[in-house]
Order: sequence, then C-alpha cells, then structure tokens
Amino acid sequence: MRILVTGGAGFIGSHVVDAYLGAGHEVAVVDNLSTGHRDNLNPAAKFFEADIRSDRMSNIFSEFRPDVVNHHAAQKSVPYSVENPRFDADVNLMGLLNLLDLCQQHGVQQFILASSGGALADPGLIPSPESGSPLFVSPYSVAKYASEKYLEFYQHTYGIQTLCFRYANVYGPRQTPDGEAGVVAIFTQNILRGLPCKIYALPGMPRGATRDYVYVKDLVVAHEMAVTRRVSGVYNLGTGIETDTRTLVDELFAISGRVVPVTVQGARAGDLARSCLDSSKIARDLGWSFTTSVTDGLTRTYEWAHSLHEES
Repeated sequence: MRILVTGGAGFIGSHVVDAYLGAGHEVAVVDNLSTGHRDNLNPAAKFFEADIRSDRMSNIFSEFRPDVVNHHAAQKSVPYSVENPRFDADVNLMGLLNLLDLCQQHGVQQFILASSGGALADPGLIPSPESGSPLFVSPYSVAKYASEKYLEFYQHTYGIQTLCFRYANVYGPRQTPDGEAGVVAIFTQNILRGLPCKIYALPGMPRGATRDYVYVKDLVVAHEMAVTRRVSGVYNLGTGIETDTRTLVDELFAISGRVVPVTVQGARAGDLARSCLDSSKIARDLGWSFTTSVTDGLTRTYEWAHSLHEES
C-alpha cells in the first residue's frame, strides 16, 4: 500500500513512518521542516520538502499516487493559536482542506487525521469518551474539532474513508524541547542541563494540571491497525490514567538520579486543569490498548535523551 505521511519528519509522524515501512508499505513523507528534522527521516521513505498549503501538493499526489494519507503536519502550539488564530486556522484548516480536495481528485481511499484528545476532551467527564462535550478554550481546539467535521463531510460526500485519532499527551524518543514541545521533553532536557523545571499551577491544583501520558511506540500500533482494519470515525488514544505535573517531575528525578529546582507559575491562556481519555472504544473495535507504563516510558525516553546529551 502507498501511504503519504504529512509531518513525517516530526516526532510522532516519523515513528508512524517507521512503523509503516516495517510493515512493508511504500511510504512518502511531506514536511516543510519548520518543526520537523531531517535526522528523523527514514531513508527508505521518499521525501518531499513542501508545505501542505502549497500548490506543489498536486504534483506530489500525481507522482506518488497514495492509497492512504496520514496527516500529522500541523500548527501544534496551543498558546500560539491564542496569539495568532488566523495562522492556526490557515495551517490546520486550509492545509487540511487542500489535502482533502487532492484526496478526492486522486482517488485516495483512506484519510487518517492526528487530532487532539487533550484539546477536545470533556473536562467535566474524566476520563473523557469521544462523545463528550469539549470546552473550546483555544483556537487550536476549535480547529481540531472543525477538522474532524470536515472529514465527516468528505466521507459522506466523496466516499473517502476517514479516521480521527485523538491523542493524549504523547511522549518518547525524538521529541525535542524546542518550540511547542511536550513537557516530558522539556523536563528531561532541563534535568540533563541542570536547569529548573517549571510547573503551571491552577487554582486548587498546586501540583499542576493532570494529563494522560501515552508512549509514542504504543500510539503507532493503532496506525498500523488502522490501514489493515479500515475503521472510520473518531477514536481516543490514551491510557485513562491521570498524572499531575509534579508527579512527572518526581518520576524523572528518580529515573535520572538528578534533582533540579522546581518553580511554580500561574496557568497560561488555553490551559486545561485536567485531561484524561477513555480509550475503551478503540479497545473494543480494534483491540488496541497501551502497554507501556509511565515509569517505563519515561525511563526509555530519558535513556534516549541522555545518550544524545553525552554525544554532544
């Protein structure tokens, strides 16, 4: 099967590429390298350096002729979406529509969207099922929800099989602390460099917000399943376990054998107090569930980051 992965030079996208190649698929990557890294590119995949909003995408579809598009390219910063909602919508909505139009024109069979469980979780229902009511506290969450609805339209109107995976907080090797990164990558790098770790406390939650942390290698298993089982709809991918930010820091202290100062600041615009996903639907329909505990996943992630730190 020919699979086009947008954002395939990024943290999660590159792991998805590796999994598809390992399963014997022919894979192409589209990435403008604004946040992705060439070092993440698998040499067995064909690479196109391009922006998903560009006219060049038409030529890429014509040349590669994908059966499946796996869409990870995105503006992923929640705080930046609050500062610049127009840019967020341009990338996350207009970029998506460009891809969906090309899928319709080129007869693509399946479209898989990397959506956000954290942005679309129901804060009044923990863990949150897919059927909950999101609290739209950022343009990013609005764009992700609209993206899911656009997929419904294209499936109903053009027959493209569409699937949305709502991710919990994904962490693991290749996640960098630069730009809008996951807190695991930021804390790991700070510990290695002897820098303070910052916690954003919320009213009544001095240990910081709670999140559902899912290891990236568990996540990609669902993507492998998706292209063979061909399900449609919206699915959460998480552990159903809440971990507050201070607990995360303490776990990394224990794993690394190092301690750095911890500072506490107030919450940022767009931050949710709690986020945790109910993934029973995908367990029922595909048999997927996480297998890596937070402690094991953090250990593997720290060992990877430590090895890079020692080399530099």
